[in-house]
Amino acid sequence: MKTALTCHISEGNSKLGKIPNISLPPIVTCRHSISCTKVCYAMKAFRMYENVRLAWQRNLDAYTNDPMRYFNDISTWVQKRKPRRFRWHVGGDIIDDRYLLGMIQVAEANKGTQFLAFTKQVFVMPRNPMNLTLVYSAWPGPHLGADLVKVRNTMPIAWLHPDIPKSWCIPEDEKSHYRFLYAEYKSLAQRDEHECPGGCTDCQCFKCWELKGSVCFRAH
Repeated sequence: MKTALTCHISEGNSKLGKIPNISLPPIVTCRHSISCTKVCYAMKAFRMYENVRLAWQRNLDAYTNDPMRYFNDISTWVQKRKPRRFRWHVGGDIIDDRYLLGMIQVAEANKGTQFLAFTKQVFVMPRNPMNLTLVYSAWPGPHLGADLVKVRNTMPIAWLHPDIPKSWCIPEDEKSHYRFLYAEYKSLAQRDEHECPGGCTDCQCFKCWELKGSVCFRAH
């Protein structure tokens, strides 16, 4: 008898193409007091589409009710489908240390799949499987705290240690929410290692999946 998954795994979207992914409700699973909540792209989809809300909430409920089964279901799905790549959290974020450990265990059980997650959480990794890339999503605001190093005099620009993959979100234009950083982000994009063209379907190099430096994204 086939057992239904407790969670919902999407088999792709317009930006990722056919890369499977799983999401959680944004903001409630994110770090407290992060300033990007005002312009959260994932929140737009969460509000607009009932099927998205239900699917992402279903995943959070599945993890909350039975964390072990949640990750076992994801791992089993990956083992059967054997995708080359799997994306964690188009919406939402790593909830806690236990969740991170579950992600690590899924990666360790599926060495033929490359896993990617962008996160604003700061963790000490208990183990670092080669097929799991965590990219720190840097964003100006109080959530950066003492764990990041401030540079550029008093500008609220933060950098992680250069060995840690990181991403930057470039404001749409000088009228954006973070317009005072527009010029700074423009120059950062020009000298940074990689600028995303808009999605995995546009890029096709899949550099983020094994990112060693940093990447810049246009606000979306």
